[in-house]
Amino acid sequence: MFKYFSYTVIVLCLFLSTADAQVVVDTTYSAEYLVKEILLGQGVTVGNVSYTGEKYAISLYSDDRSAVGIRKGILLTSGNAYYALGPNKSPRTGWASSANGDEELEAIARGKTWDASVLEFDFVTMSENLSFRYVFASEEYLEYVGTKFNDVFGFFISKEGQARANIAMLEDDKTPITVNTVNNKLNSDFYIDNTYHNTTDPFVWDARNKKVIANEYYLQEVLPPKYDTQFDGFTTVLEARYKVIPNHVYHIKLAIADVGDGILDSGVFLEAGSFISSGEILVDIDDHFTNEIQLTKLKRKTNTSLATIELPDSKIRI
Repeated sequence: MFKYFSYTVIVLCLFLSTADAQVVVDTTYSAEYLVKEILLGQGVTVGNVSYTGEKYAISLYSDDRSAVGIRKGILLTSGNAYYALGPNKSPRTGWASSANGDEELEAIARGKTWDASVLEFDFVTMSENLSFRYVFASEEYLEYVGTKFNDVFGFFISKEGQARANIAMLEDDKTPITVNTVNNKLNSDFYIDNTYHNTTDPFVWDARNKKVIANEYYLQEVLPPKYDTQFDGFTTVLEARYKVIPNHVYHIKLAIADVGDGILDSGVFLEAGSFISSGEILVDIDDHFTNEIQLTKLKRKTNTSLATIELPDSKIRI
């Protein structure tokens, strides 16, 4: 069953303030700025940055208190980045956009994908070890764990003459990270729960067994989720790693999508300054991106500081 409703977002840059902290989600930055000025760290140069997806699915993210374990970085979502803002007041929040799915993500999740957001760029390193830090979060937790709504993301690295590799894996380098592979029961050491409990409805929908059941939290004391984000659950801070040849051009595709339908959102937080190279080798990097325009100051896609944006009808799974 679905309910349809419209949202009106009043500002392009949305700030949520508390007495001692501020969370910022800002979708006005270009993909090039986000990669070169936010994500990029030491020992790496980048070029040919591109983004495919809805404008409001990618943003600058900062949080003074590091609620999800990351203080600042890029937020890439399968819906609307603004919906990452806490506190968590709903078990089912999402924005169904018009973005297509992604075939590579479908191979991982084993299901049809929707609302894909894809950030891509070329890079060259000074040393042999590439790494960066990230957190995966989702509104599919925990109601839809074990169902077809297996939201997914991937980090795909390629180089001419080499097979494409997904480095969004757990420490075993074998397990991809999805709603169904990292949760409160499977690989739980990497999962942090932030569930919102419905205390007002006597009956709720059991997504796993596809039936209405009595609500065990009905009329109980309302206990707000611990972490200041709308997402119902998220991973610990994880690190992607890959062996590279210094001073050679590689390509990376960072992608996330809904699985099963395009309703509830998921997101991946990419830590600022963490995209680095390190190791025993240290070489000079040739000028591989001569024609690239190097950003030296703030650049945005829009100069609008205040506007009213009508978002399209969205669907909520209940």
